[in-house]
Amino acid sequence: MTAAMGVTGFVKNIVGEKSEDQVISDITYIHAARFDASKSSAVAGQSAEELGEWRRVWGVLALEGIHGFPLWEKEVHDLLQPRFSELQSIFRAYACGTISASAGANDEMDMEEFNDFAIECTGLITKEYGFNVMANQFSKSDGLSSKDKVLDLAEFIALLVRISFYRANPSFGLLAKDAQSASKLAEHAVQLVTLPGCLEAVLLQHVMPHARRDNLHLFKTSTLLEADVQAALAEARPELHTLYEKVKGGRPQLMLTEWQKLLQKQLLFGEFAIAQHTVRLTQSQSKANFIASAADPMAGQSEEELLECVARCGVDKYKGVSPMPPAAAVRGFVQNLLGTANEEEVVKQYAVDHHM
Repeated sequence: MTAAMGVTGFVKNIVGEKSEDQVISDITYIHAARFDASKSSAVAGQSAEELGEWRRVWGVLALEGIHGFPLWEKEVHDLLQPRFSELQSIFRAYACGTISASAGANDEMDMEEFNDFAIECTGLITKEYGFNVMANQFSKSDGLSSKDKVLDLAEFIALLVRISFYRANPSFGLLAKDAQSASKLAEHAVQLVTLPGCLEAVLLQHVMPHARRDNLHLFKTSTLLEADVQAALAEARPELHTLYEKVKGGRPQLMLTEWQKLLQKQLLFGEFAIAQHTVRLTQSQSKANFIASAADPMAGQSEEELLECVARCGVDKYKGVSPMPPAAAVRGFVQNLLGTANEEEVVKQYAVDHHM
């Protein structure tokens, strides 16, 4: 504080504009320059439209409050920008939307859909940093802006940044919360895994290799057309026709509510560990498959669309059973749906037949 600053501060005290603490804080506060992304250039393969969308999303990312902000801001920006289109695709794959006029917009991720994401990104959940802590970060990321219990794309990306830091430093929050632990926090500071390194590790080791992409449309032109898959559906068509007529309850088409109730009644939701394999189907997966299979989700599904939905759910449910092919997964799911075999019976019978 120079003499001139002292005089100016004292004048502000006299006129009641600022207290002594405020004057001292203004002068001694260390300011870190913020990164200006408005002048960032497009990365390889990024169109002008994509660059504009990235700048919009970056501009509303709520990263304040994370340790070290904003010193790592540019590095995090440069790490995320070339992966933005993939992160968009991942977000849309889990944010399956609602049955409404905007069905399929894929613009909101709820807690159940985020749970699917966290589980499927193998290794993201650790013993020290479980899903319950991630769920708290979900709520915090949502609460920083909309507080509507769902995440938009910007909130989802901000959540990844938050998770990456606290997952790498699981005890940081406990130390930072207790004022008496300030000295301990200082002692641990040198050991902190900081941004952007922890974010890069999460993206490259867990998210990018394992997360779903928004490519549900490819199922129609690839897996669904496989001869064995078509044969499996043909075998099941008579029984699925009867089930379709029964479950739609006199309506012109099968509605999502009835589909979900059927799966719930048959106890098909959940995760099962069977012979070192994981069999898993969630409500959000079945909902996404229903929407992807129906030309107009609001109007419901035709019988042909139900067959596609069954195939999608079967492949999703048994994809953790290697090397079970799609056709076997479809047959197994049909057995689950009709109540002729449970998950364990399906897996064990396949193992016996194929000497697994």
